[in-house]
Formats: sequence, structure tokens, C-alpha cells
Amino acid sequence: MVICGIDNVTLFQGRTQAERIAYEIFSDNFTTTMDSTIDKLNKEFKTLAGLTIAQGQIRLMPAIKKNIRAFIQWCREEIRMGQDPTTTPFPVVDAAKVKLLRVVPHNTDKNCHE
Repeated sequence: MVICGIDNVTLFQGRTQAERIAYEIFSDNFTTTMDSTIDKLNKEFKTLAGLTIAQGQIRLMPAIKKNIRAFIQWCREEIRMGQDPTTTPFPVVDAAKVKLLRVVPHNTDKNCHE
């Protein structure tokens, strides 16, 4: 989660924000990404942001949320290909591309086939 840009310094009850998100959203397990949905993830983000500071509030910037969504997609692809996500570093630099591959429809422009 640190590579997605989540704070790994500030502690709340002995855990950093990165550790808390890994545990609270993903149960410290890569396979939970297979069951994650955007709606569920957004609800989790909203819940964490809605906490008070004394309760351990975590507010994430939009770019970090995008990185987490790309991380989920990357994990799914790794698992589907039979690879262990713990052995391959998440390519955060390519996070926007990972997400875009799932959003951009196939280009049917005739000029691209010439």
C-alpha cells in the first residue's frame, strides 16, 4: 500500500495508514482483491474518511485512490495468470495505464487499420 502513496509514518494504535488499509480493506491478503468492487472500495474509503481523528481517520487523495484501484486490477491479473503478487512489485508508474486498459473501448477507427 505504501507504493500506492499511502502514509507509512503516522501511527494509530501502533499501525500506519498503509498497514491499516492493507488489513482493514484487504485483510492482509492479495486474494481478497478478487472479490473487491469499486462500490465496496468507495464505501470503505468513505468510512475511513468519516472517522474522527481520535478514531483513526484516513483521508486519501484522488491519485492515491486511483493507484489502489489499479493495484486491485493488477493483483487480479497476477492471480489469473497464476503468478504470486508477492513476488512481483506493483508497477505504480504504470498505474494509470493499468486502469485505462480496462476503461478505454477498442478503437474501431478505420485509419488505424491502414
